[in-house]
Order: sequence, then structure tokens, then C-alpha cells
Amino acid sequence: MPDIKMVSGHLHQAFTHKNYLCTGSVRSTSSLESNQMKYLFVYKNGQMQAHELNINPYISIDEQGVIDEKVLLDHIEKIRKENRKNITNSEARKLKFMDKKNINLNSLYLSLKVDNVDYEHIEKFVNEDLRMKIKDIKLKKNIQDIEDIRENFETSGKNLSESFADWKEILKDYLKSKYPNDFQKYEETLHEMKLL
Repeated sequence: MPDIKMVSGHLHQAFTHKNYLCTGSVRSTSSLESNQMKYLFVYKNGQMQAHELNINPYISIDEQGVIDEKVLLDHIEKIRKENRKNITNSEARKLKFMDKKNINLNSLYLSLKVDNVDYEHIEKFVNEDLRMKIKDIKLKKNIQDIEDIRENFETSGKNLSESFADWKEILKDYLKSKYPNDFQKYEETLHEMKLL
């Protein structure tokens, strides 16, 4: 490879762009690398080979009923196909994916996006057989839809640029909608802090 140029950087996801191959990291270092397949790239006999590693994968799934091993493995296969598209989007690149390896579930970190975080009833999210096989499970609350957030902060007919009091109303409206049962407690605390 007489024309090869190496660029050092800090990109975790493998991808190609024109004649550039970013090999990404060979192992996941945190949940920020969720749903990324990891490869070791080897140049052999004039061809680049991608060997899948997945030493400690982080997999994230949106809640869809009880997750079992089949659902998880199907989801991983979908991730694998999407990740490979990132690397094979250039016709100029001759890249061969070597035989895929089954992910070692004992080293897998599973993150589930759920509406209600409830570890006491984890069986509602992951079946017991799968729970015993994987390394760790985290339940994460679904991020609120941006339209819902906008509606929570919407104050009709108020000129926010002229009055600080309007911001107090926004805060109160938000607390009422977000924590209707505990609003009184929050309001008293904010009064004590002289924020309201």
C-alpha cells in the first residue's frame, strides 16, 4: 500500500468516505458507543479484511414488549447490517467482511429505553433466561418528545423578552404538568429559595 496515509484521531464508529477508511475503535469503551459493531482491519493479499470483534458491546433497544434472546439477536443482526453500510458506501473500497462471530452475551451491556423505569418488575422488559446470560441491564427513561416539551413551555400571549415574571410562570406551568402530585412541594421549595 504505497500511497497509504495514516491519520490519528478519536473516532469510534468505523466508516468510509471516498478513499478514506476510518477503522474506528476495536472495543466499546462506554454506552456512548451503543449499537456499534467493532472490527479489526487487516490488509492481506491486496484486500482489506474486517474481522468483527465485539469484545464488550453496548446494545440499546427501544421498549417493545419483553425482550428475549431471539429479539436481541435479531436486533444485533439489524445493527450489523446498518454498521456495514457505513463501511461499504464507497465502490472504490475493496473490503471483505470475514465470518461473523456470535456475540458473547456474557460480555454484553443491554440498555432498554422504557416509559417507566421499574427494576423491581424487570421481567416486564427482559425475560429471565436472557437476564441470566447478559452482563448488565440498564433501564433508561424514554426522552420526552420535543413537541411535548415545546407545549409544556408554551405560554400564549406572553412577551418573554420583557418580563422575568413570565419565566416564573413557565417554570410553574412546567412543574404542574410534569409533577402534578408533587407540585405543591416544589413550589414551596422554590419560594423558600426566592425563585418564585
